[in-house]
Amino acid sequence: MDKPVFGSNLSRLAQTLKPEMASSALPAAPRDDYSDVLIASPLNWDHVYKRHMSCMSAMFKHNARFIQVDGDAIDEMRNTAVSKARELQVKKLFFIDADMTPPPDTLERLIGHDKPIVGGLCRQRRSPFNMCVWVLDDDGWLHFEQPPGLGLHQCDATGGACLLIDMEVFDAIDKALPHLAGKYFLDGRQIPQLKPQEQISEDMWFCAAARAAGYTVHVDLDLRIGHLVMGEIIDSGAENGKIPEHQAKWQLE
Repeated sequence: MDKPVFGSNLSRLAQTLKPEMASSALPAAPRDDYSDVLIASPLNWDHVYKRHMSCMSAMFKHNARFIQVDGDAIDEMRNTAVSKARELQVKKLFFIDADMTPPPDTLERLIGHDKPIVGGLCRQRRSPFNMCVWVLDDDGWLHFEQPPGLGLHQCDATGGACLLIDMEVFDAIDKALPHLAGKYFLDGRQIPQLKPQEQISEDMWFCAAARAAGYTVHVDLDLRIGHLVMGEIIDSGAENGKIPEHQAKWQLE
């Protein structure tokens, strides 16, 4: 994949983004027609959790479109979903990853906030299970934020695992950052030419691009999204050549 030069652009973006609290908006009444929404589920695992599928079935709304996107890289899968959403001429794209468990009213609640970019409250799958909410410091580094309370919270970046985006955001990014050439999600960790603070995951990258295009990012702290994990229990074994004191060890797959 071509690796365009993003460093100077992200350095400029990093200086403009500051978090702030925003008042929570009450969800709108349920809609009868969701045909303007594409629900996209990237298949970033070799399996799909039964519990995820059960939650998805409960969340499907009248006439909402749905696709599963398969691939090797999560950034490419998300960009493919954007292209499909444009092809279908929907107004909103809703990402829900294949290892997440959204409540049945997730879509109504996110749409009800009437924000161009808004996500549910997800946590990372590894200890210490931080909130997927980040704030930028003055040097452009992203740090985990642990906002208190409930309601709608404005931040500098959030994860893409449960994220509702107005399609107009991608049009605005095209105008503000034409050199992205459709790569709205890009895994900066795979581009060693970037500065260390710019080697960020694909969802953080999207948030930076959206902020450069004049949009803000919000997270609904009331909307708790489960993050499924699978692991194995194995004996700890010998360490550093010492006779092992056998203990159980849990590790992610």
